[in-house]
Formats: sequence, C-alpha cells, structure tokens
Amino acid sequence: MRILVLGRQGQVARALAAAAAASPPSLELTAAGRETADLMKPGAADRLIRDLRPACIINAAAFTAVDAAETQQEAALRLNAGMPGEAARAAAAVGAPFIHLSTDYVFDGSRQGAYREQDVPAPINAYGHTKLAGEEAVRAAGGASTILRVSWVYGPHGANFMHTMLRLAASRPAVSVVDDQIACPTPADEIARIVLALALAGAPGGLFHLAGPDPVNRADFARELFAAAAAADGPSADVQPVPSSAFPTPAVRPHNTALDSSALLAATGLAVEPRAISLARCMQQIAAAGWPA
Repeated sequence: MRILVLGRQGQVARALAAAAAASPPSLELTAAGRETADLMKPGAADRLIRDLRPACIINAAAFTAVDAAETQQEAALRLNAGMPGEAARAAAAVGAPFIHLSTDYVFDGSRQGAYREQDVPAPINAYGHTKLAGEEAVRAAGGASTILRVSWVYGPHGANFMHTMLRLAASRPAVSVVDDQIACPTPADEIARIVLALALAGAPGGLFHLAGPDPVNRADFARELFAAAAAADGPSADVQPVPSSAFPTPAVRPHNTALDSSALLAATGLAVEPRAISLARCMQQIAAAGWPA
C-alpha cells in the first residue's frame, strides 16, 4: 500500500515516517518535502498526486507559525487552504482517501468545557482563519476526506512548547508560563499512530477531533513536563503562572480550545494514550539525543 504524506520536516510528518518504518514492508510511505514538490506553488500538489497515484494521501504540511501568519497571511492561506483544497481535488480525481490535519484554533475559546465537532468554529487569529478555510476547501473538493483537528502538538523533534520549556529550564531556576490558555496537548507520535491506522483502514470520512485526554492550562502542562524531565535526569524549573497579558503577541490566542475526542473513539476505537505515558517516552527520547541547552 502506497501512502503519500504531504510535508516532511514537521513533527507529525516525521512521526509518520518513523511509524511507517516500523510497519510491515507492504506499506510504502512517501513523504514529500520541498525538494520533491514545492507545495507553495499552485499545481505542485496536483501533479505529485496524479503522478504517484497513491492509495491514500495524508496532509501534514501547514503554515503553523501562529504569530507570523498575522503578517504573512498570503503564504499562510496558500499552505493552509489553497494547497489542501488542490490536493483534496487531486485525491478525488485518482480515487484516493484524503486525510487532512486541522487545528483547535478554529475555535474562539469562549466555550466552557471541551469543543465537539458540531460546535461552530469562530477563529480569532489569522492562523485559525486559514486553517478553517482549509477545512472548507477539503470538504468542497468532493472526495473521500477525513478532517482531524489536533491540539498543542508536542514531541521529541521540532519546535514546540516542550522544547521551549526545556531550553529555558537549562538556564534558569524558574520560568513564567501563562495559566489562562487551556487545551489538550497531543503527542506527535500518537497522532501518527492513529492517522496511519485510519489510512490503512481506508479512513472513515468526516470531521473528528484527535487530541490528548484531560484538558490542561499551559502552566500546569509545563509542571507536568518538568516532572517527566526530572524523572529522566533532565532539566527542570519552578513554574510561575501569569496571565496571557504578561506576554503580548501579534496573534491573539483563544483561552480554551479543549477538544472532545469521544466521536473518534466511538467511530474507530482509537484514542490518544494518557499524557503521563507519552511525556515519559518523549523525555527518554530527548535524553538519548541530548538535552537542549
């Protein structure tokens, strides 16, 4: 079975490659980075899909720099909406299921409790607007598409909140972390495991939330990851909770984007493992590669 992954260097794309490498040899995964196809250019995704004619396409490419999207909206719109729509149309043309990764930032954060798939999106920053446009473009393509909203992706590779915290802890005894932003942190390798399982099963189609269990604010999440790092003889620091106003950013962040993933579990039997397990595994992997300085 040939699976095409759009994107190569992102956290989920790298996790997908690792998961595929541990799969049976009958699975052939091709990850398309910029050297293969410049997805920023109109037509590149279409040509790639029509040439390869894979059994399934997974879109793990995205413009994820939330603050940069405020001033680079054209680039963000191309990679987060224009390209996914083009790829989904090409997937429909070759009869392949299309799995698209979206984000919790399509919501405005005003809800009390976790968001479900039927809740109405209302993004409050440019990144969220472009990702919502991507969902709409994929649905409009008319093929067999599955849209998965993920949240606060973390893992041993790439730029993420975990690595930022570990770098700070390596040089100072305490860090200030906002405590009024809440979501469901999700490990990249668990996203990859579930996405690959869906791809091999033909993908269920529709919209689902794919996020970790147990909503948490950023300050408490930092405490959890420092505890996991300390258990692996890594850097740790005291966490000083502060409001978001203490760290003004170009893009406004929603306060609560916790996602309810029960619909995915009901439809597929798949769910993200407990956070303590994934944090411990991530810290072991980071320790093996060397703690960030």
